[in-house]
Amino acid sequence: MTRWPLLAAALLGTAKLQVGALQTQSSAELDAQAETWSFSGLIDVLYSDDKHRVRAAHNRITSLCEANDLPHGVEDCDETLDSRVDESSSRGFVFALVAHITDNRSFGMFAQAYDSIRHYHPGNSIVVVDNASPHTISAQVLDFVSRDRNAVYAREDTSGFEIGGYARALKAARKRGWSVRGGWVFLQATTMLLQPLPLDSLPCKVSSFIEMGGPRPPCDLPKFNRETYDAVRTHPPDMGATEWYRQMTNHEFRRLTYEFPLWEHYEKLVCGQGGGPSAMHNMFIATAEGSSGLEDLGFFSFRLEKKEDSNFVEGFNGVFLAALDSATNSADLSCFIDKERLLVGQPRGSGPGTFIHKQHGGSKGFFASFLGFMHAVDANSDTLVDDAEIADAKANRPEQFGSALGNLCNTLALEDPFKNALGCSHSSAAFR
Repeated sequence: MTRWPLLAAALLGTAKLQVGALQTQSSAELDAQAETWSFSGLIDVLYSDDKHRVRAAHNRITSLCEANDLPHGVEDCDETLDSRVDESSSRGFVFALVAHITDNRSFGMFAQAYDSIRHYHPGNSIVVVDNASPHTISAQVLDFVSRDRNAVYAREDTSGFEIGGYARALKAARKRGWSVRGGWVFLQATTMLLQPLPLDSLPCKVSSFIEMGGPRPPCDLPKFNRETYDAVRTHPPDMGATEWYRQMTNHEFRRLTYEFPLWEHYEKLVCGQGGGPSAMHNMFIATAEGSSGLEDLGFFSFRLEKKEDSNFVEGFNGVFLAALDSATNSADLSCFIDKERLLVGQPRGSGPGTFIHKQHGGSKGFFASFLGFMHAVDANSDTLVDDAEIADAKANRPEQFGSALGNLCNTLALEDPFKNALGCSHSSAAFR
């Protein structure tokens, strides 16, 4: 069995394990001889189709499990399956990071998201919106943000989900008299950057990350009626989900055209199309012009009171994308800058992109457990973990270290993404 000194070398090479390093290594440097390892590098290995690199990365993790007498449930591998899903079918930019934090785990997700922004965009301002977190947690968040002189903490007592948080970030910037010349990056605080964002070469006024589909309203709808709108918003119990989404599409669009007259210039660009692309997770990069356009068209006016409302806007937000970039978002030039990467068996919405990885609060999958281990060991929060930090965590924080590593190894036993990346059949054993 591999013991501690060999473990460090097996997992870390000669230097560091890193959550978000600048991606300057060649493919060869990310194999078994790698001097550094990053979370973004791990993602690239898993989705590389390079089985040598996949095995090397996998062995580093299993070595750590074995050296600490933790089962990881992997044996030999029959690499017969196709591992990939068929993908044919000045104050320049300011980051708005919206966080609803309820416990140590979600605080860890927030800290990782924040650190990844600061790593790749060290000079950009960040507005952290504490979205109705419990007050004991809010104190933690405020202490964390206060260490950064180029960051602002703002609290939103009524959640409003991510859209309410984005609106609060805009207010916080205005209150401080900021002139945001570049634009805004609107992110949920469970989102890690995997590399620098292309802020100087955005294709559209509002560029989104990962595309999904959403509804479009019909043309020539009746005039807005507040009473009917409020009745539908409550989602009557006898109304099915499909019908509710259809009616909400119509009623929200009627509200927007009533409350925001600028829509008279854009309505015909988006209505009567049945459906179209929308932005997954309600996350965007908006230029100054694009951000102003979103405000003028009422994007930040949505009242999101429950998760169902947020899910609705995730599909409906496409009407704003189509209105503001109707001439740009075509077959020749897309306003989506990222693409989700999926392995066989991985549900849509759970995979990493090229620029971002969106963690999920209730998720207990491999990526979440890997990042949880990183957070437990990374004592100085610099997104880097070396063998000394691992040894220190094991010696001085054994309960936290053991829990985080145990969770990682147990998750690997139940949900091993390396098997999918290698094309292992589920009936075979793996990795002897």
